Amino acid sequence: MNSFASSEDPRHLARQLQQRSKQWICWYGNRTGHYWAVTRHGRAVLVEGRTPKELLSEIIRLETSGELGIPYYGA
Repeated sequence: MNSFASSEDPRHLARQLQQRSKQWICWYGNRTGHYWAVTRHGRAVLVEGRTPKELLSEIIRLETSGELGIPYYGA
């Protein structure tokens, strides 16, 4: 889970998150400086993380909890 190098372009890191979390749409907010994700299916949920690792942790927590109504495929 710690495969995100901090020196990389934030937009590239957001694309990496997108590839790992296919049930989510992920992006980097230029104004906020944070990473964001919204669910593609099931209940609409918006998630924010200050770092890619933080966002991925929150995505995994929500998916494994079962409260979203979407299947967990692992990260």
